[in-house]
Amino acid sequence: MAPRSPNLLLLALVLIGLSGGCLAFAQESKDVSATEKSSPTLDVAALEERLGEIENDGNLDDATRKILGDRYRDALDSLAKAKEYRGRESEFRKALKDGPAETKKLRSELDTLKAAGGKPPKLPAISGTDESREELESIIAEAEVELAKLKSERQSLESERTDLRLRPDQVRERLVTAGKELAEAVKEAEASAGDGAAATPTAGDLATAAEGAARREALEAEIAMLKQEDLSQQIRDSLVSAKLEVAELKLAAAEKRREALQALAASQSSDEVDRAEALVKRLTDSISEPSPELRALLADVTDLIDENREVSRSIETAQGEAKREESEVERVEAAKERIREQLELGGMEGALAPILLEELRRLPGRQEAKRYHATIRDRLTSARGSLFQLVHREQDKHGKTGGEVGTTPIPAPAEWQAEIATLQKTRDSLAGNLANNYERWLRALGDLDAASREMIVKSTAFRDLAVEKLFWIRSSPVIEEANFLSLPEALRYCFGPERWRELRERLSRLPLAYVLFCGGVLALLLLLRRRLRRWLVESGKRPGAFPPIATPIPSRRWSRPS
Repeated sequence: MAPRSPNLLLLALVLIGLSGGCLAFAQESKDVSATEKSSPTLDVAALEERLGEIENDGNLDDATRKILGDRYRDALDSLAKAKEYRGRESEFRKALKDGPAETKKLRSELDTLKAAGGKPPKLPAISGTDESREELESIIAEAEVELAKLKSERQSLESERTDLRLRPDQVRERLVTAGKELAEAVKEAEASAGDGAAATPTAGDLATAAEGAARREALEAEIAMLKQEDLSQQIRDSLVSAKLEVAELKLAAAEKRREALQALAASQSSDEVDRAEALVKRLTDSISEPSPELRALLADVTDLIDENREVSRSIETAQGEAKREESEVERVEAAKERIREQLELGGMEGALAPILLEELRRLPGRQEAKRYHATIRDRLTSARGSLFQLVHREQDKHGKTGGEVGTTPIPAPAEWQAEIATLQKTRDSLAGNLANNYERWLRALGDLDAASREMIVKSTAFRDLAVEKLFWIRSSPVIEEANFLSLPEALRYCFGPERWRELRERLSRLPLAYVLFCGGVLALLLLLRRRLRRWLVESGKRPGAFPPIATPIPSRRWSRPS
């Protein structure tokens, strides 16, 4: 037998090695493919595609389809939350980075506003013409809109600051809870990977893995967001406080400007009324026998003067009430926030009970506040009705004269014709001024109505908070051993011989007729009680009456009719 060639042997060894390497590579590729298949892809589009495949798969029963679909939907919800958390985290990072510069800029704006706060507001130049009066009313309406906008902005910033100051405890508590949930989720994932490492993953395993991975990602994103929120807490609080101070200064300046505009309008109206009154007095004293038309014009102007002054006084009253009501609303809200912060920071101490009781005493009663608000609504209705009557009255007058009242000729001496023409124009101007005064009165009553409604809401919320906290605050000393030791003495005081003697003395002072009457009523009730019991027993034995209570009522079972 010929010896084997060394080249053939070497070739065989090389072929065997290559075959083994190929098999090992194939096995490794198979394992890698299985591993990639078992680890889900956390992609929204891929998960939605997989969810659509499951919902359209006809080989799955309804229960399996629902379970798999719910898991993929939970995974999508977790990914959406993770995206939201990452967005908020970036906002907190931006606040941490840009907050100091914005706060510094607001502080410089605050200094500018404080410096300008002592200066009187700029007011428009107003003459006595109708166009000037209409321009002033338009400026006042714009100031009212700006003031309402600033009030809304301040209220929003106050709510934001309150929520912001309550967040640190919530953030720290949620950080601990989210950390525990993440640790449990990681343990569950490791246990699932260890149990199913050698097995081929099923559709349920893939859905569970996707749900768990998405949940872990959401928890990680939430923890990162909470940490960033905690880091930026002080900077954001300083920024919101600076914004609130700026808003309050702007609001104070806007209120000051509105008050100056209202005072200017009131001064203009008062000057016009004074001029009209002087003109009426001059004509009344100079013309001894005025014509009926002139007499009617003088009476009309006098009525308009009186009505203008009455409405002006009502405007001042409503503005003063609205200002007081708004300041009271601010006081109640500030007191509520102080107590809320104290309760959040220091707990429910017994020392807070007197403070809460004092604040409750200062609050208006529920029915009192509602009655006051009802009177404001009545005043609003009355003002609207008066303005409606004025408009129709003026329309009737203009319709009868064919134009303005000031164009109607009135018989009078020639030397007074110019004064009478001025009086006619003054009459039309007073009517327009009165309409503007009614509009101002309606705005003042509207402010008062809004402040009254807000006062009812704020006082109710504060009262509910105070009553709730007072229920949990201890208002009496703790029961000690001395209280139990004094219990026998207290019982002897209540039921001892002295009390019985006192009872006997008080009974002896009662009139004899009263004692006999009470005894007779008691005996009658006892006799009727015995007879009533006999009547009830006899009624159960009568035909057609209800059976006695002691007799069981037979139950009827339902049966299908044959």
